[in-house]
Amino acid sequence: MCSSDLFSPSSTNFNPNPNNNPFSTMSMTGIELDDGVEDAFTKFGRHKSKGRWIIFRINRKAGKVVIESESDPAEQGSEAAFDNMLEHLTPENCRFGLVKLTYTTEDGRDTEDMALFLWRGAKAKMKPKLIYAGTANTLRQAFSVKTYHEYDNKAELTHAALVARCDK
Repeated sequence: MCSSDLFSPSSTNFNPNPNNNPFSTMSMTGIELDDGVEDAFTKFGRHKSKGRWIIFRINRKAGKVVIESESDPAEQGSEAAFDNMLEHLTPENCRFGLVKLTYTTEDGRDTEDMALFLWRGAKAKMKPKLIYAGTANTLRQAFSVKTYHEYDNKAELTHAALVARCDK
């Protein structure tokens, strides 16, 4: 066996995830998920959190995706909470958003799903857009969500649009 075989995926020594961590923690951009992000998603996904949304940002100095803001647990209603979340997205910034959507399916069942999205403000600079785009796959792999989409204006990012994507 030559030395290059030791690091090939077909080799028995190759382990892309040596700690068997269910979260893929580093992106191609070198940005990692902060430990608080993993914990928040676990609580959020298992209904231990009454919150309706979480906004994430990249802290470039630390090289980590961190939580920027969360919904008030007292906020009731999926649509009202969604409208409050939109206030945190400006044309100048890029952010990731994780939202719990409550809706009624076509066959009349009430359901709740999670959606992840990348917000790229229309006036954001190119470098942050590229860093966020390169990091997006890490969040998609780490979070088990119903849908993922990218948005650059609030006219397209609506509660109804995300529900339509989840209800496919």
